[in-house]
Amino acid sequence: GGGGLMAALGGYVQDGRAIPPPSSGVGAAEIPLPDLVAAKIALYEAARARGLDTPALARELGCSLGTVRRLLDVDGRSLRAHEVEAALRRLDEHLPLGGSTA
Repeated sequence: GGGGLMAALGGYVQDGRAIPPPSSGVGAAEIPLPDLVAAKIALYEAARARGLDTPALARELGCSLGTVRRLLDVDGRSLRAHEVEAALRRLDEHLPLGGSTA
């Protein structure tokens, strides 16, 4: 169920590992992520793609390590999705990917 998925996602984030894509095999059930968790995973993946660990992400966002830990804590509910999305936008503004200015 969703609880096991959240624990697994949290483990990947805590260990700094890549999050595998969803299973697509026969009988694989798709479990939708809550907006807050999806936003936190997007932020984690964006930071990871840029080679940023937690302290480096805190520096890029201009916030404390504690704030970044809350931003990335998939089990935590102390933040709202729009706060995580704002951090993701700030990260994108600081470190644009490629040459696209779409």
